[in-house]
Amino acid sequence: MKTTLIAQLTGLALATLLSSSAIADVTAKFAVTLSEKTHQGQGVARFVDLVDKKSQGRIKIKPFYNGALGNDVQVTSSLQGGTIEFTVPQTSTLTGMVKEFEILDFPFLFGSEQDAEKVLDGPTGQKLLDKLPAKGLIGLAYWENGFFNATNSKRPIQKWEDFQGLKFRAVQAKISQETVKALGANPVPLAVPELYTALETRTVDGQGTPSAVIAALKLNEVQKYLSLTKHSYGAFVPLVSKKFWDTLPPQTRPSCVTQR
Repeated sequence: MKTTLIAQLTGLALATLLSSSAIADVTAKFAVTLSEKTHQGQGVARFVDLVDKKSQGRIKIKPFYNGALGNDVQVTSSLQGGTIEFTVPQTSTLTGMVKEFEILDFPFLFGSEQDAEKVLDGPTGQKLLDKLPAKGLIGLAYWENGFFNATNSKRPIQKWEDFQGLKFRAVQAKISQETVKALGANPVPLAVPELYTALETRTVDGQGTPSAVIAALKLNEVQKYLSLTKHSYGAFVPLVSKKFWDTLPPQTRPSCVTQR
């Protein structure tokens, strides 16, 4: 994350596309849950554009936004099977296959973005990425998602007791759900594509996501209160299907996987 998003993408594109004549024409799918207008979606769009230009049109990656090919868990599974080539889920998505990623879900783990960068861009972050190839995935880097803030339709959250009794959307991961319980709320696991409707119909009272996601999903339309709780921190991991990765000539693989 300390390296800028554009720099990471540029490095990936340049390393992958050193010689367009060295590879046959390639097509691939890049699937994510948020829209093209979000920070996640803009990164994907820039990646697709860079690859197209640097390959002189010989590598075509088609983006799929808004969960068009499934939620994060489903798409990550598709990468393992080789039917989708790229995605960029939050680290919580990976906890079911690599338990060690759970450490990043603990509440109030980081005091600032800089603290998170030191951990994720250091040996700890790399050790976590190193566990992914055995699961059929290649982790390229970490992208910042941001600190999670709480919204709800019932009352302002000014102290932890204000969480009590709320039906609160939880990320589909164990530590996230246990955190909601510890705060006294009732966790309701939901994928992002289901969130707006669940809040609109009052299936759940509230949720926690980074402010950029709250704005992108227009949750202000169905939530009355926003509280800057910063109760957890989220990072994205751009992933490549190992099955796809192994078809690429070694000299075209991005250097950011082995050099941080």
